[in-house]
Amino acid sequence: LVLAANGEVHTFGASSCGALGQGPDVRQSAPLLLRFSSQVRVKLICAGARHSILLTDAGKLFTMGDNMHGQLGIEGKNVPMADAPTAVGGDLGEDDVRVKLMAAGDDHTIAVTE
Repeated sequence: LVLAANGEVHTFGASSCGALGQGPDVRQSAPLLLRFSSQVRVKLICAGARHSILLTDAGKLFTMGDNMHGQLGIEGKNVPMADAPTAVGGDLGEDDVRVKLMAAGDDHTIAVTE
């Protein structure tokens, strides 16, 4: 993942779990614009072992990739992966909650709110 000064995200590499947000099984050797980021300005990016996190200017988190341990924060059961940016649910999805920092490990995501 690469974050440009204008808030656009470019992805490249291999992504069998959808961690690049470009579809379920992508191998991209050159940077490819993540279309989501041309519609929603991204201010921070983070990558775990098999998942990625995007933080928007509005303070909302979007995740993509492997979700076998619930690291994407997607509400609902039996969601093994997301191959496109998907809004994080729960308390972090509430309108009055803004995330200011986030981090990713192999199988977890951490967020700090304002």
